Amino acid sequence: MPHSPYQRLMGSQEVSEEIKRGLEDIYLCRHFDISPKTFYRGKRRYNPRHIASLEDRSHQPRHLRRPTCSAELVEAVLKLRKVVQLVKEAHHRDNYHSTKKEGGK
Repeated sequence: MPHSPYQRLMGSQEVSEEIKRGLEDIYLCRHFDISPKTFYRGKRRYNPRHIASLEDRSHQPRHLRRPTCSAELVEAVLKLRKVVQLVKEAHHRDNYHSTKKEGGK
């Protein structure tokens, strides 16, 4: 039993016949209750000689970015960000309390 929309659509003998007859794609989408995006993706992937072409593909990225800087540099930047955040919070706290003492401007 086909599981993916591609297998359900393209694996169907009925669809193959409809495509051969030139039935408009939008009517096929409506008939099989799938989106045009799904239909065109399946149509692009479909290879009648290899039914496995309809299997869902991996969602894992093909390439992963490699780090461009050292782990020590990353650690130093993270520490610096924490220090900056603490300074900002202290500055905000001091300004908030000083305006409250002055009468709530």
